[in-house]
Amino acid sequence: MKHFLFLTLALSLVAVSCQKEEISISENAADRFFLRSDNASMPVRVYGNTASKTFLIIVHGGPGGDDVVYRNDYVIQNLEPKFAVVYWDQRNSGASQGGGNGDFNAVADFVSDFEKLIVLLKYRYGNDISLFANGHSWGGFLTPAFLTKGNNQFSLKGWIQTDGAHNIPLLNEAAIKKLSEKAAVEIQANRHVDDWKEIKAYCDGLSLPLSLEETLKLNRYAGQAEGLTEEISDSKYEAKDIVGQYQREHTPILPLLMSSLNPVIYSVIEEIFGEGGAELSSNLNTIVIPTLILFGAHDYICPPALADDVELRISSVYKRKVLFEHSGHSPMNGADEKAYWDEVIAFVQRFK
Repeated sequence: MKHFLFLTLALSLVAVSCQKEEISISENAADRFFLRSDNASMPVRVYGNTASKTFLIIVHGGPGGDDVVYRNDYVIQNLEPKFAVVYWDQRNSGASQGGGNGDFNAVADFVSDFEKLIVLLKYRYGNDISLFANGHSWGGFLTPAFLTKGNNQFSLKGWIQTDGAHNIPLLNEAAIKKLSEKAAVEIQANRHVDDWKEIKAYCDGLSLPLSLEETLKLNRYAGQAEGLTEEISDSKYEAKDIVGQYQREHTPILPLLMSSLNPVIYSVIEEIFGEGGAELSSNLNTIVIPTLILFGAHDYICPPALADDVELRISSVYKRKVLFEHSGHSPMNGADEKAYWDEVIAFVQRFK
């Protein structure tokens, strides 16, 4: 396992120059190293076909999630033989460690980390590699924040937006509407009546814009609603599967627990969800690279109205939106797993 010191972009080449001979260029790579930024030490795992010169970066949810959960058997068997997949645990997230959490918690610092990750990958594997970013949930806020800064988007061949939270005011408005409408249907059908009545009563009592506390409680109800929705077929992906993935990756449990309890990540949550919520919609028109928009049709956490907003606002010549009818917030698992990853594979192969 190699450790790379990233104090600044200017120092990056010096920091890793003595390690380059150990980099795996093969059809079955399993590289593990660290991205260091502002004293935060972030694990990066690169698996699969690095010889393809094509890399898909998974930008995980949260804030405070991790990337290990995305590397399931289907991805290993169907994506990694075709191209390399990059699993990056962001600062204050997953198995990330170090003392860089301190004052470095703003979205801008996550964007800076993303920029440094791009430099690191290109130095390790070559400036001619093709990079794609797939942002899920909170990663769907971080990724467009990265894309809309300067010329960052041109470091990538394409962007995949998966149930992303790029506009919190729109998210809240759409979630209230979708939950209220679904609650009325379910109550009428006499399904989980008490649960849906509680959810509907909360939504009916809200007035926009929402406070941070209201937004977080709405998010909890949205997650609960997915478990009450019969159309969502993701029961085959269970807790034991996630535990198995952690064991396979030899992921240390203590850092995972510490990151999930780390109070400094709350500053990012406040920045995004506080005072009515942050939004990136006003800058999406600057995005011109090919874009694939993938959402669960029954996502209450990040409703499909967000997919419509991205499709409407970006200036990309190529943009494709797909809603998965058996999915909620995570269409990469469950009944739509194959259909979801087929879309990702086709997109990457087309624009690599």
